[in-house]
Amino acid sequence: MSVMTNQYPDLEFHPDLSDSALKLSLHRLLRSGSIMDSALEQSCRRLSASYRLLCSNTSEPLWAPWLQITPELRRQSELYLPLAAITPVIRRLIRLSCRYEPFLTALPQSFSLSWYDALSSFRPMPVSADPGVLIRNIAADESLRQSVLSALLNPVRYGGGFGRYSDQMQFIARWLQERLKNDATPLRLLDAACGSGEQCYELAAVLHETAVSGERALIHGVTVEPLELVTAAHGWFPHDKGRQAEFHNRVKPLLNMGAGRLIRFFAKDIEKPGWTDESYDLIVCNGLIGGPILHDRRRIEQALLSLLRKLKKKGLLLVADRFHHGWHRKTPRSAVADLLVNAGLVFIDCKDGQAFFKP
Repeated sequence: MSVMTNQYPDLEFHPDLSDSALKLSLHRLLRSGSIMDSALEQSCRRLSASYRLLCSNTSEPLWAPWLQITPELRRQSELYLPLAAITPVIRRLIRLSCRYEPFLTALPQSFSLSWYDALSSFRPMPVSADPGVLIRNIAADESLRQSVLSALLNPVRYGGGFGRYSDQMQFIARWLQERLKNDATPLRLLDAACGSGEQCYELAAVLHETAVSGERALIHGVTVEPLELVTAAHGWFPHDKGRQAEFHNRVKPLLNMGAGRLIRFFAKDIEKPGWTDESYDLIVCNGLIGGPILHDRRRIEQALLSLLRKLKKKGLLLVADRFHHGWHRKTPRSAVADLLVNAGLVFIDCKDGQAFFKP
């Protein structure tokens, strides 16, 4: 079986919590049935042999769900079953599962210390640490595979969900009220790196509260991983039913108020030139700049300048990240402010993150 690498430059999703809309979106992105091929089977046999070697030579307890991983367990795991040997097979499994080239940079395995640590990112939690058995089961079972893909490509993150930047939303509400006093032209709002889309719905709620109708505004959410857009548009969390129920409870009233006419989700990479022809009055970019995915200064500059080019005159750019403080030592917030001020933006004091006005 060959791996399709089709990107969907115009892939678009509309908010819709119905099962039929979800099934259609999943069919567009994911393969059905078994995806096992001879190369993957050969890798599974090799990994299972390494796991048996680990089991026969370790003096530590074997892995079990929710086992506390000690330094010695990590050492034994890396000695006989190195994560570097498993990660390429996991990546191939994911590529075989998708009808597009998935965004694999943010895989939990990329930040794990060992295979034992990486196992905690799978949902449902595996019952065995044998990677060959686990990969073979995922390849054969479509329902299990969907849950695992969702957990790996849209992982649970600290600070995820609604209400992450409540002060920022209040700031936006005040800005909108002032903007509407002097300018009645239609508004275009962008959530760059929207993830699972909660903030797009919060922006829709702010627009509703300030009496902005669907004819006068549009909200775009963009992210580089298309499967995140399925979550954002349809509230799909097969690996976390509690979060899925909460998402639906929060979004359904907004859709009943017309938020579905305001919001569109797109698969876009803001680091690539020409990623959109749109321009925006308000751009929000939270949880990305200076975090684990985007912390290289050159790339940060490229992403911010890309957003700046899409910001209209008298527009507002907001950047916030409250949950990756360790990474901020590599790229301090002051560096972001200096870059944008030097590019001609005006810094505005904002309790949640940083705000910049384009005169």
